[in-house]
Order: sequence, then structure tokens, then C-alpha cells
Amino acid sequence: MIFSQILVACDIDISDFRYGLPESCFQLAQESRLPKWFELPKGYSRNEVDLALCYYLPPFMESRVIVKLKSHSTGRVLLKVTGSKRYHPDSEKRGIKNYPVFSIITVDGINEIIEHRQLGNIVNIADDPQLIEAIKQPIATN
Repeated sequence: MIFSQILVACDIDISDFRYGLPESCFQLAQESRLPKWFELPKGYSRNEVDLALCYYLPPFMESRVIVKLKSHSTGRVLLKVTGSKRYHPDSEKRGIKNYPVFSIITVDGINEIIEHRQLGNIVNIADDPQLIEAIKQPIATN
């Protein structure tokens, strides 16, 4: 019973399970811009759409994310993309339990930094130049 309530609350389609088990779902803050991999559908403004991100824990591959752009008034899914998720180097260095936590979502080769400012289900797109520059640098190996 609880599992089915989670599916409904997160708006998870049964076909989404091919990416693993849903870990958590978030809503993009209304004042945040949309990710670069989404364009507003014709006839919609930013305040008429909601964006939901659901993180998945796959059994044998990289973490996945499903992002849905939905009509605010009807809840209908207008666009849906899948991508990969990893922690931003800043969050890895400070510890992923220390807020804000930054995740990098990559869809079709385009990176966006998602900011979790506090515990909860609201996230923002981070446009901080230092955070953006950090993901352009090669990953240091020890």
C-alpha cells in the first residue's frame, strides 16, 4: 500500500522502473529557470509549468534521473527526458550531508547543476560561475 502511494506521489510510470528503484523526487522552485535541455512548449509560459526530477538507484549502472515538465493546471506531462546524475565536486569535498548539496544532471551531453538548498523536495538550478567552472575541470585522481 505504501509503495503504491509513493508511485502516485512521485508521478512514477511503471516503465520508469527500467532505470532502477526510485530514490527521491523533487520539484523545481517556481522562481528557478528551466534546465537548458528543456524549451517551453509553444503556448506555455514558465509560470504555467512545473518540473519534477526523480532520482533512481540502479542495480548495476550509473545513477539515473527522469525529468518531467508538466502543465501546472492539468498535471499532464508535456516533455520527459532521462539523464545521469552525479554529485558536484564541491558537495563531494564538503560532504553530501552538508547543505547546500549540488548534483550534476546530464541530459544529451548538457550539464545542469541542481541545488538542494535544504532538506526537502524543492530544488533550484544553480548558475554560480565557480560551480560551473569546477565541472569543466578534469577530475583529479589520487
